[in-house]
Formats: sequence, structure tokens, C-alpha cells
Amino acid sequence: MTPRSHLFPSLSGRAIIRWLAVALGALLVVVAGASRAGAQRDARIRIAVDTPAAYVGQTVRTAVEVEGMRDLAGYQLTLVWDASLLRDIEIRVDEDYITSSGRRIEFLEPVWGDDRVTFLLYTRPPGAAPVPGVDGDGVLIYADFEALEPGEARIELVEALLTDSENTPLEASIDAASVIISPSRPIYMPFVSGG
Repeated sequence: MTPRSHLFPSLSGRAIIRWLAVALGALLVVVAGASRAGAQRDARIRIAVDTPAAYVGQTVRTAVEVEGMRDLAGYQLTLVWDASLLRDIEIRVDEDYITSSGRRIEFLEPVWGDDRVTFLLYTRPPGAAPVPGVDGDGVLIYADFEALEPGEARIELVEALLTDSENTPLEASIDAASVIISPSRPIYMPFVSGG
């Protein structure tokens, strides 16, 4: 006769051991996934603006920056701006940070729209040996715009997919930016007192 458990009377001892092994394996997968996601918990991707207050005709310089990354090896980003207030002058990938761990950069041609651009970029090791992605803080993209009209212009990421060297998605909070555009450059008049 096969021994039965008091907790699981319909299961044999061998079935209970298999069930416990599966449950323990699932628990280890959950714990490993949680520790990997937890390591990335404070990561952030943001748009930094050098001039949050600009005037019509001025160049507004921005950068898509990441902070607190661990093993970043690729991304797909869609940057969107208010085309009625801003005209893109130059938007380019910064290769220095993403390749700083020794990985080589590969990317597809950007996909352009009137008010957006999408970049798909990934990196790979230079040889057969595994090389981790980059850690810490850095710049992914530089974007320069010309201020066209007065108003508040938003610049934001509507898509931000980050991946590690194993092509696993990374979590990060996302911050947008705004630029207040004034009609014209202020004129400063020196104060002259009569005497």
C-alpha cells in the first residue's frame, strides 16, 4: 500500500514530493525575478532641458537621460514634442554612455514624424564572451529645437522600452519636460540717475 499524507490524503508520497518540488521551483523563479526588478527600482528616464524658459527664435537644448540603471543594453524610445511651438533642429543618439561597458552599438534608422521620432538601439558584445550592459547615469539622446511661438511646449517620451544584456525589460520611471516660450528676448535698459 502507498503511504498517504494527512494534509493531502488523495496524493501519494511521491506525488507530494513532485508537487513540493514544482512549488519550490516556482517560488525561486518569483524571488529571482523580484530581486532583479528590485535592483532596478530606483531607475529613472527623464528629459533634461537646459532652458526651461526661452524666447521665440532661441535654441532649446534637451537630453534624454537615464539615472540609476543596471545592465542597460538597449532601448526603444519615442520622443514627442509640440510641433506648433517647437521645430526640431537636430536629434541624435549619444553613443558614449551606452557603449561604455565595451559593447558595440547597433541601431535601426530612426522613424520620423512631424512631431516625433522613434529610436531603436541595441548593443552586443564585441566577441563571444558575455559583456554586461552599462550601469549608472548617462545620456541616451540629445535633441535641439527652435522655439517658434509663445506658449508652453511639452517634450515627452510616449514610449520608453529599456532592456538589459539578456533582452529582459527594465523598469524605470519616466519624467517629461516643459518649456515656456516668451514672444521675444527681454531688453535690459541700464538705470541712469540724474545728478
